[in-house]
Amino acid sequence: MIGKVLSISGKMAVIEPDKPAGCFGCMHQECAKGFAPITAENSDNLDLAPGRLVETGSGNRTLLRQGAAALSPPLLGFIAGFLLSGIFFPQSADGLRAACGAFLLFAAALGFYFFRKRFPPKIVPQILRVIPK
Repeated sequence: MIGKVLSISGKMAVIEPDKPAGCFGCMHQECAKGFAPITAENSDNLDLAPGRLVETGSGNRTLLRQGAAALSPPLLGFIAGFLLSGIFFPQSADGLRAACGAFLLFAAALGFYFFRKRFPPKIVPQILRVIPK
């Protein structure tokens, strides 16, 4: 995301976001609200000043960790449903076991969705680069 630096306090900078870098068909629900300033970390000690344009984002390690955290509960839910249905119903066919796995896959995904809505991750974006004028 690209934005303008509003203020700087130590390694943290308050940034007013510019237009969104990518709109994925939200039907302008987020754009209509306007964009609240965000706080980003200047971990590379870049030369910042109020009014400068900067690009912010997350590191690859952070994105990989978020992806693994989002995909793990549904995968583990399917495995648990498949294995537990075999334990509780040993004579069941593979179709029934797969259906139980699919049910727990969706239940785990829905549970994780509500968990993240209630407890969002506390990830601070990083200032990646200063955009020249």
